Amino acid sequence: MVPQLYIEVIRGAGLGLVALACARKVKPGAISLRELRGLGQFILFLQNEDGSFKHKYREKTGPEAKWKSLYYPGEAALGLVNLYDLDPNPNWLRSAGRALRYLANNRVELTRVPADHWALIATARILPYCNGQDCGASREELVHHAIQICNSILRDQVSGSAAAGLDGAFDFDGRTTSVATRSEGLEGALEFLMRSELRDKVEAAAGRAVAFLLRVQLVSGVHAGGMPGAMSVRARENSEIRIDYVQHALCAWLGYASRVPETRARSSP
Repeated sequence: MVPQLYIEVIRGAGLGLVALACARKVKPGAISLRELRGLGQFILFLQNEDGSFKHKYREKTGPEAKWKSLYYPGEAALGLVNLYDLDPNPNWLRSAGRALRYLANNRVELTRVPADHWALIATARILPYCNGQDCGASREELVHHAIQICNSILRDQVSGSAAAGLDGAFDFDGRTTSVATRSEGLEGALEFLMRSELRDKVEAAAGRAVAFLLRVQLVSGVHAGGMPGAMSVRARENSEIRIDYVQHALCAWLGYASRVPETRARSSP
């Protein structure tokens, strides 16, 4: 039986699949392929013909067609690619690509698109499979969509405010999770962006973002190591430390460190 956590929303299925697939890669006996396939089939059950999803499903009442979330499609696509790594059923790969293609097609004419970091991460994971097999989308449309997201993120980053500590943030309260998630997405894009002016800008933005997070992290006291939700004392999140604030900051730092192991995060001159 699929746990209730995964029945309620596709996010639980997508990110649950990411976590459990990674656990199986580290320790093959930790989770069975049968359980992973069950989560994958649940995601496919919620996918529509055009690649979009019903984002929420309740056991007693079924899918809620009108309820939507920005991040769930990218999370679901990422989960399916992770499942394909372990279980090379072409349905997993094609469904992941169809999900990303739906996002790309619906945003192709927009001058500004949402900062969909999960779509960037999922795109980085699926593109290596798009060179010689059917991945449910073309490499060109996925890369174009990723570039749109990167450009939108770059336009929103705060710069020239290093004295106030805001350089690298994405709003003037210095909310940390918006910085960390965007940094995660940019690091994903750097896995496939060719050398160009855009790539240089993305690298610089990612560096400034992780430097901002280092400045905000608590370094003393009983909560040393924690990540408050915002830098500004006027923001309610300034007095909060939540697991997702810490987790996203960790992912941003690890992504940066894995790409630039000998470079310390620093603010732009």
